Amino acid sequence: MDEQNFEGIIAAAIAQAIAAIHADQAAANPPPALGPPPVAPVFSLTPGLTNVADPWDYQTSSGYKVFFQATAAIDTTFDGSQKNLKVFLEALKTKSTTFGWDDLCLNVPDTGGIDRDLLVQYGMLSVENIRAHATTYTGAETRAAQAATQLAVCLKTSISASTTLKLLLRSGEYTINGVENGPCMLKCLISIVTIETRATVSCVRSALKRLPELIQDVGSDITQFNLAVNGHLDTLRSVDETCDDLINGLFEAYQTASDSTFVDYVKQKEILWEEGTLNVNPAALMKLAEDNYKNRIVKRIWNKASKEETDLLALQAETARGVAQLVALQSSILAGETPAKQAMTKDKAASKKNKPDRRNNDGEWAWKHIAPTGNQDKTKTFKDKHYVACPFHGEVQWVLASGHVGGCRNDPNYKGSGTATGSSDKLTPNGDNKSRAKYIKALMNAMDAAGEDDDSQPDEENI
Repeated sequence: MDEQNFEGIIAAAIAQAIAAIHADQAAANPPPALGPPPVAPVFSLTPGLTNVADPWDYQTSSGYKVFFQATAAIDTTFDGSQKNLKVFLEALKTKSTTFGWDDLCLNVPDTGGIDRDLLVQYGMLSVENIRAHATTYTGAETRAAQAATQLAVCLKTSISASTTLKLLLRSGEYTINGVENGPCMLKCLISIVTIETRATVSCVRSALKRLPELIQDVGSDITQFNLAVNGHLDTLRSVDETCDDLINGLFEAYQTASDSTFVDYVKQKEILWEEGTLNVNPAALMKLAEDNYKNRIVKRIWNKASKEETDLLALQAETARGVAQLVALQSSILAGETPAKQAMTKDKAASKKNKPDRRNNDGEWAWKHIAPTGNQDKTKTFKDKHYVACPFHGEVQWVLASGHVGGCRNDPNYKGSGTATGSSDKLTPNGDNKSRAKYIKALMNAMDAAGEDDDSQPDEENI
């Protein structure tokens, strides 16, 4: 055997040995069995729209989570008021879309067989319509039955206690075969808040024709005004109604607001709209008006009068004061008073106001508050002035004798004989011109006599 044949035999033997080793390894470690091919994911915008034909399996972790998320209360508890109904229904709409309630139980055929969205067109569906639809899935093992129950639990956890009590009084309307139905419960809840009749629609239309009154009722608060208008429009939409002439009513109402600059702004918009250069619908006009209102509120210039208006108001106030002074002067002249007497009276009042009150003085004037007793003298002289005791001046017991000739005018039995004027003639401020002149002269003399003592004795006002 030559050398070349021998090397070939050796190489073949080595290759056979390596193959045997690989075979033994493959037998000891077989390859894993191939499973079914992976399933492609099913696209869905929300979890509730996945496999809608199959009910949720509440025994699984995912089904358990779906139930508690679907039945969780709305963030803001609904208080059963008309103004918050729209917000509540909008929150329910978001949850309905997430969990697929729309197609499962909230789109309900009306009497004519047309599907209506209960969350929007609730005014076009009766309780009977909703109960009839509910009977098609109640008691069945379908996702629609589960969705109706989820909605019922969510509603009961999202309303206030007082609203719950009102709802319980109508439990027969939303209970079917012992099971509370969510759509029927929602219909009852909406009915509690609003009365869905044609009379209501008529009232809403009338209210939308009186928008200037509404803007006055809210004190020209444009935000509150717009909220009220939108509330009326929601009521109309619920019964598939509209308001065709709303934009004219809005223009008219905004121009009755209390802010003149805002009114001018709306007038300009109306002119542009009438000319066809401004394409605006009611919703856009309401937004423009509210934006302007909010800007003026932020700048603190809402209801701030312009310089011209301020000047006019000042002129009107000055004119009113002048008229009042003329009327007072005329009245005083007709009453027999003179400008000189008015000035004197005013000066005397100012003098008394600026002088200290000595009626409770316990100094040298204290004797004026002590009445004589027994046989004590009823007259006395002090600082060269003559005084008499008189019980008709409150705390003051002594007064100037010059003012008490013939008696005290404060005496209920005073007859007027021997008056301080020194005249027995009857002088009145309402007599003829000659008598009136005499009266004024006598009165001024009496005032002068009384005023002589003012500098030393401020409380002669009690005479």
